[in-house]
Amino acid sequence: MVDTLIIDQHDPTSVKLLIEKLFQNSFKTFREDGDKVFEIFGRQIIWSKINENFGENFSKDFVSQLRLTTRHLLVIDANVKLCGKSLALIAPKVVIQDFVTCDLSGNNGVKSLSPKAENGCEMNKNGKNGKDGDNGKSSGSMVICASEITNPENLNVILNGGDGSNGQDGGNGFNGKNGVGKKFKKAFGFGTKLKLKTAVIGNIILGGLPGMLRARYKESQTNATDIKRLKVFSTHKWSSHSMILYQGTAGSPGGHGGLNGHGGYGGKKGNLTILNVSNADIPIKVESNDGKNGKDGEHGKDGIDGHDGWDVACIKKSFRRLRKYGKFNNEKLKIIIIDKEDKDTVYVKSKDVGRGSQCYAKIVVKPLKHSTLKENEQREVLERIERVSAPEANKVNLNSVSKSFQKLCLSSSAVITTEHVMQLMAVVLITQLLNTCSEEIEETFKLLIAQKDISREKENIGRLVHRLCIYDFFAGTG
Repeated sequence: MVDTLIIDQHDPTSVKLLIEKLFQNSFKTFREDGDKVFEIFGRQIIWSKINENFGENFSKDFVSQLRLTTRHLLVIDANVKLCGKSLALIAPKVVIQDFVTCDLSGNNGVKSLSPKAENGCEMNKNGKNGKDGDNGKSSGSMVICASEITNPENLNVILNGGDGSNGQDGGNGFNGKNGVGKKFKKAFGFGTKLKLKTAVIGNIILGGLPGMLRARYKESQTNATDIKRLKVFSTHKWSSHSMILYQGTAGSPGGHGGLNGHGGYGGKKGNLTILNVSNADIPIKVESNDGKNGKDGEHGKDGIDGHDGWDVACIKKSFRRLRKYGKFNNEKLKIIIIDKEDKDTVYVKSKDVGRGSQCYAKIVVKPLKHSTLKENEQREVLERIERVSAPEANKVNLNSVSKSFQKLCLSSSAVITTEHVMQLMAVVLITQLLNTCSEEIEETFKLLIAQKDISREKENIGRLVHRLCIYDFFAGTG
C-alpha cells in the first residue's frame, strides 16, 4: 500500500497531507425503516470536529438519525444537541472526555399567535372555535454500541418529549340586536286620542250603527318598520269599543361562543440502549420523561340576546277614561281572547259565534324579555376533528447497529493494515528528517527497515515519532 503513495522526499508537508487524507472521514445518507440516516464513518472520530464540519447536514429537518461509526476510537468532547433526532455511536472504544450533555429532547409545541379565537361579528354572530394546541415533538433515542466506554460517568443524557402547547379559547358570540317599539307619546299623541274619542262619540250619536257595520279586528304592519299594529272597533250593548296596539319587533339572539381548543399532546420520551459493552457498571445519567399535555382552552361566551321591542296600547270605551298600556316603553303586551267580559276587555264581533263564544279581547302585561333561539335557528355544532397524538420517539434499528459493529470487529486485518500504513508513513517522514537526528535514531531506523517487521517494533516507532513531535498530529486527526 505504501508503494502507491506519492511522497516528495524533500517535503515533509506532503507526507502530513497524505496522513491527514488517510484520517479523513466519509459520510453518506440512506433510508432505514422509513427514516433518513446521516452516517459519518472514519478511523477516528472526534465529535467537536465533525460537529464543526458536518453540523449543517445532520441538523436538517429531513434527517431523523445521526450515526457515528469508527474503526478505532470515538471521542465525545463537547455537548451534543440534536432536537428530536436519534443518535447511534458505533466504535470499539468510546471515550467521554470531560463532562458533556447529550440532549435529544423534542421541541415544545408551537404556541398560538393569539390565545383566543376571533369573536363573532354582525355578519357572523358566532364566535370561532379555538384551535387545538400544537403537539410537543417526541425525543430521539440513543444507542451506544462499543466494546468499551471510558469515563461513562461524565455523560449526561436527556431524552425528554416536548410539552404540548395550550389550546385556544373559543371566540365570544356577538350580542344580539334589541328589538324596537313605537314610543307611547308618538303612537298616542293628541291626534290619535282625538280620533278615538270622536269615533266613540259618533258611534253613540248614531246609535252604535258604525260599530255594527264597520266592526273590525285588523292586524297590519306599519310603514318601513317591522312594528305591527292591531286595531279593534265594534259596538257592544250600545257601547263603543276601540283598541289600538303597537307590537314591537323581536330582539335577535346573540351568537354562540366558539368551542374551546384542546391542549396539544406532550411528545414521547426517548430511551438509551447500550450494546456489547464489557464494562460491569455504566453510570451514565439519564433523564427521560414524556412531555406534558397543553391545557385546554376555555369556551367562548355566548353573546347576550337582544330584548324584544316594547309594546304600547290604548283602550277606549264609551263613558270610560282612556286606558293606557306601556306608557314607559318597558312592557310586552299580549292579547288573549276570553269568554267573559270585564272592564278591561274589548268586544270582537268577528269571534262571536253564539252563546259561550270567546269573543272578548284582553291585554295581559308582561315584562320585556331577551330573545331566545328558535329551534330552526339552533347552530349546528360541528364535530371536532380527532386529534392526532404525538408520534413515538424516533427509534434506532438495533439489528442494523449490531451488524455494523460486527463488521468492525471482523475487519481486524484491515485495522492492522491501516496501522501499518500509519507506521510506514511515519518512517518515511522521519527518514526525510534523519539529517537532523542523532546517529542513534538513524541506526534504529536502518535496523527496522532491514527487518521489515514494523508491528514488532511498534513501540519504538511510536517513541521516535513522539520525539519528532508529530504524535500529537496523529492523535488529533479526526
